[in-house]
Order: sequence, then structure tokens, then C-alpha cells
Amino acid sequence: MSADLIEQYLARLRASLPARDADRIMAEAEDHLRETERAGVEVGLTELEAQAAAISAFGSVTAVVRAHRARHLRSAALAGDLATATWKLGWLILLAAGLTGLLDVIMEFAVGGDFLTGLVPRLTAAQCRHVMSQYPYAAGNCSQASFLGGPHGLLTACTIAGLVGVLLFLAYLAMRDLQRSRGRAAWQVLPAGFFPAVAVSAFGLLAAGLSWRTGVIAADGDGPGGLMTGALVAIAVAVFYTLRLRRAQLAAQSARAGAGAG
Repeated sequence: MSADLIEQYLARLRASLPARDADRIMAEAEDHLRETERAGVEVGLTELEAQAAAISAFGSVTAVVRAHRARHLRSAALAGDLATATWKLGWLILLAAGLTGLLDVIMEFAVGGDFLTGLVPRLTAAQCRHVMSQYPYAAGNCSQASFLGGPHGLLTACTIAGLVGVLLFLAYLAMRDLQRSRGRAAWQVLPAGFFPAVAVSAFGLLAAGLSWRTGVIAADGDGPGGLMTGALVAIAVAVFYTLRLRRAQLAAQSARAGAGAG
């Protein structure tokens, strides 16, 4: 009895595949090869001729293994790109929060009075006196005292967010340098315009929400405070990444035009 060419092919294929994926790929390969073999027999080929034709159409063991490895690398690269984009968006938001806090400090002491009354917690007279005693040169009124003081104060939250954002940003830069040293950019999957589009969407929605809430608070007669400055920061970031997105789109169009001309 003649040897089964498909069985021999599958044995070589299994020996070349990583164990974690072998069963799935082998099942798919055998189903495809046997189906092609049956089709060949139905049109008049002998069993061996049909098996040889099926193997030829499916590809050599080397080609199949190479294609599998390429898919695996692409999936890993996609997951890495998405994780990196999430990381970058996270430190951008935290840095924006820190910048918002800095602007609030400037505006509160420049404008004074009720700039932050719509956002900071209201303190009792005793709490106000206690916090103002801790900041005798900075806290000129209870609004400023509430802004500066306490573990739940707005300044504390913004400062922590900004510091965490700086740490994540520095870690991101170190990671990108490591990727470049290892040639990571050569197998980057996501297009150049992906992150700018995400940033424009995220900060655009944030700016819209903060602007709406600023209007509500202002209509109630309270100071818009960090909501207004937060909206301005979000708008600035959205505009910046809109320009980056446009530049990426123009670069992609230029590349397609060059490829078409070639």
C-alpha cells in the first residue's frame, strides 16, 4: 500500500510547530488538505496525485511555519501597540490634570475670591480656621484654604496626578528608547495616525464635558474653577493632536501616491 503523502506532510509540520499552537494548526491543515484531496479525486486524479496537488496548493512546511510565526508576531505587536497607546493616554491625562491644578493655583490667587467655589468642598468655620492656620501666607480666604489643604484637597489631587503622570512619562520615554535600540519600530502594527485620533477623541469629549459642567456651575453663581481650566487644557491637547493627526494623514497620502507612481 502506498504511503499517505498528507500524513507524512502533517508529521513534518507538527515537528516544526510550537507545541502551544500545534493542535489547532494541525487540525486546520488536515481538514483543508483532505478536502482538497477529495476534490482532486472527484475530478479524476489518483489518490497520490490528489494528495500531491493538495500539498502543493497548501504550501511547503517551511512556508506554513513562517506564515504562522508572522501572524503570531503581528498579534503580539498589536497587543503591545495597544498597551503602549493606553499607557501614553494615561500619562497625558494625568499630566493634563497636574497642569490644570497649576493653572488653578495661579487663577485662584490672581482672581481670588470665588474662582473655585463650585468645585472645592465647603468647610465649616472651624475647618477653615484650621486649614488657614496651616497656610498663613497662602490661604487668604476659605476657598483658597479648601483648595490647598487636606488629603482630599483639589491641589493635593492635582499634584499627585501630575507627579504620577511625570513618572509614567519618564518610564514611557525609557521604554521607547529601549524599543528603538532593539529595532521595535520595524514591526509596529498600528498606523501613525492611530494615537492622535484616540487623543483627539478622548480630549475632545473631555473638553466638551468639562465645558458643559462649567456652564452649569457658572449659571448657579459659583466659581467654575478647575472645570474651566481643565476644559482649556483639554482643548489645547485636542488641538495639538488634531495637527498631529493631519500630518500623519498627509504623510500616508504622500506614501500612497509615491507607491502608485512607482
